[in-house]
Amino acid sequence: HATVLDDATVQTRGVVGAKGLVPEGRVVESGTLVGGVPAEPLREDLEPENPMFYVADRYAQHVEGIEPPTDRGQ
Repeated sequence: HATVLDDATVQTRGVVGAKGLVPEGRVVESGTLVGGVPAEPLREDLEPENPMFYVADRYAQHVEGIEPPTDRGQ
């Protein structure tokens, strides 16, 4: 998992790598892959045709309209 703190922004097609921490106020620009603690750019030229975006788009289509559970075992 990754952590995005309050007031941080991950733009459409911005990617935060596993275990990444995006600090408050940071903006992850579209087409940028960041990683680390704190998150720093690893790649800044991701093309929209990149296969990882296909997977993310398919997942978003799958979960669209699914209501989150109201009881989380509390």
